[in-house]
Parts: sequence; C-alpha cells; structure tokens
Amino acid sequence: MKPMRADPTIYPSPAKTSFVPEEGVRDWALTQPFIRIRQQWMGLEEQFIPFLTKRLGKPTRSVTHEKHRWKVWEKDKYTYYAHPHGDSDMEFPEGVSSAEAAEALLWDLDLLDKFITREEFAKWYAVGVELATPHIVAFPEQSDDDLKKFVRDYCDGTIFTDQQLGGQDATMVFMPIMFGAFAVREPNEEEGIAETPEWLAMQKLPPSVDEPKHEDGPDMVEAPPYPPMIATPEYEVPDPQAEAQMRRTQACDADIEVQDVSDLFAEGADTEHVGIIQYREAIRLRNEATRANYDTAVAERLVLCDEINEENDREILKHKEAVRVWEQRETDFDKRLAEARATNAISQAAHKGFTCTRLQNIGVLYEYQSKAMPRSINGFPMFMSCCILTRAEWDRVRPAINRELDRRKNMEL
Repeated sequence: MKPMRADPTIYPSPAKTSFVPEEGVRDWALTQPFIRIRQQWMGLEEQFIPFLTKRLGKPTRSVTHEKHRWKVWEKDKYTYYAHPHGDSDMEFPEGVSSAEAAEALLWDLDLLDKFITREEFAKWYAVGVELATPHIVAFPEQSDDDLKKFVRDYCDGTIFTDQQLGGQDATMVFMPIMFGAFAVREPNEEEGIAETPEWLAMQKLPPSVDEPKHEDGPDMVEAPPYPPMIATPEYEVPDPQAEAQMRRTQACDADIEVQDVSDLFAEGADTEHVGIIQYREAIRLRNEATRANYDTAVAERLVLCDEINEENDREILKHKEAVRVWEQRETDFDKRLAEARATNAISQAAHKGFTCTRLQNIGVLYEYQSKAMPRSINGFPMFMSCCILTRAEWDRVRPAINRELDRRKNMEL
C-alpha cells in the first residue's frame, strides 16, 4: 500500500513513492515542504512553473499521469514533480533522508530561513568556538551557605529559574539578557573604554553585510514642453459700406476716360474708383505683411521644436541606458540577495559558537519571585535583574534539591 502523503494533493502524483516526513525533525518546513511551497504561490498558480524554472532551471522532463501533465526536475538529492496548479511531490535516492531532500529542495527554491547547510553551520560554529575558548567567562563562585540558601528558597517556591521555562525564550523573562548583558560590546571611543581581549577576538569572526534592497527603476522621460502653436492670423477684407461711402464722397460730375490702370493714381485723377483701389491696395499690403510675420513665427517655432526634439532624443537614449543598467542589477538581485544572506548566516553561526562557548559556564539563570515586575509574559514572570549559577554549582545543588523535596514529601509526624 502506498504510504499516506504528508500533505495530500488534488491531482494524483506520478511519483513511485510519495514523500513521507521524517520523525524527530523539529523544523516543520522539512516535514511539510509542499505546504511551504504552496504558501508561497497561493492564488498565483500561473506563476508557479515560471518560478520553479527560474530557480531550478529548465525541467529535466515532463510526464503525463492520469491525463495530467507534470514537470520533473532531477537533482542529486531529489526528484521533484510539480503540477501547474501548484501541487508537488518528491522522490529521493537511497541514503538520503526525507529531511535532507526537503532541505535541498527548499534551499534551491530559496524558501528556507537558513541560508547555509548544516555542515557549513557546524564548520563556522567551530570557528567561533575556537576563537572564544581562551576567553571563557569565569563567574564568581558562591559559598556553601549561599548554595544551601538557594536550595531552601527553591524548594519554598520563592525562586524562578530558566529551567522552569520548558524551552521558552529566556530573553523574554530575564530582561538583562534582552538588553545585552551577555553581549560582547564594542569599545566606546568617546568614553575611552579600552579594547578588551574578548572584543579583539570577536573582530576575527566573519563579518555580516547589509542585504541588498530593490531599487526603483529610472523615472520616465517627461514629454518636453513645446512652444505654443502660432495662431492663424485674421486677414482684412474690403468693407462694402466703406467702399460705398468712398463712392459718395469721391463722386465726380465728369466722366474721365481711363486709358491705363496707372492713370487712376495720376495726379489730379478724381473718380470714385481711385479711393476704392487705394483702399483695397492698402488692405492687400497689410495682409501680406501679416502673412510674412506669420510665416516667420512658424519657421522660428519649427526650428525651436527641432532643437527640443533633439534634446529629448538624447534624454531618451540616456534613459534607455539607465534602464538597461537597472534591469541588469535587478536580474542579479536574487543572486546578490542569496549571497548576502549566506554571508550573514555564516557570520551568525560563528558568532553563536563564540557566544555559547564564551558563556558555557552558565548553568542556571534565576531570580527571586519578589523581584518580578507587575507584568508577565506567556504566564511567566518578568525580571529586570537575574543571578547566575555556574554549571558546577548547578550540578551540586540539583541533587540537593531533589533530596530536600523528597524529604519534605516523605516527612513523618
């Protein structure tokens, strides 16, 4: 019988053996990788296969199973099946656990919060351990009387320890940790604090980097303002009433025989036609001057528009080049982001090894209940101070606490 899938799909899977989560793995993404993938593309199924192709490369092959077409990617640690509607399944070779296969797939898809492999994490954690070993913090030891008092107060319920958190984050209960009580501080030059050996050792750890941010594309080239259009002029036309008035005022009793047009402008000519022709000629000359001014203004505007167009063409070419450079940067963005996150994951792994090793003598954090603040977190008290038992001291008081509690339980009257 085929084992039950970790997250059943709508479409029957072509995989010979369906993915079954590995027991004991605490990271849910490694036990339910297909849910993690589906969360990313809920409602965006049309982008699912292009996303996979971008991350995993061109599909190795395609298969048809029960009239449904699946894309297949074959990698070293897994064979991944993807349906265009968002369904997934996976097979993995012998010797590879389901968690390793899921981690490899999610790593390739950049859907893991961790950006380095477990092997890389262990390697850089060891670097931090090596650098921190000469600088392990030594806490002052408590006297036997102080330890006895701790045992009595613990049994009386007046002390709260981090052992009672049941895996919860201690920084939310003991505020000094959140405020950096155990952090390695950089030297403050203004206050003249000397560089400590611990700080110098920490400078040898791999540094972190700022993650790249998406850049806005170049602004569009705005259309240039052109000079206003030249209005077509209004030309004068002879006024019939004015001409009629001329006929009346310039009428002559005697008819003059006109041999040539020039006779109309001859000195002494006095007919009704002379004034009208002069009137019309003046209008014509003014119209010609108006037309000449209009043609000049239009030509000047065309020259100015050509200059504006040439400048706009140059701006468009600059914009195209800026867009090309921006698109190139955006094309490499995913790669640069992955590299930055991997660099920061390496830095975090080394710093974690440094901090954990440097503070490895801490056995238990505790504080008296009477010093708790009015507020609480997740049912636990909150403290603005805390005390420390070293590992050796905790190993001494823990059996004593058990003996004292057993004595009180079996008390005889």
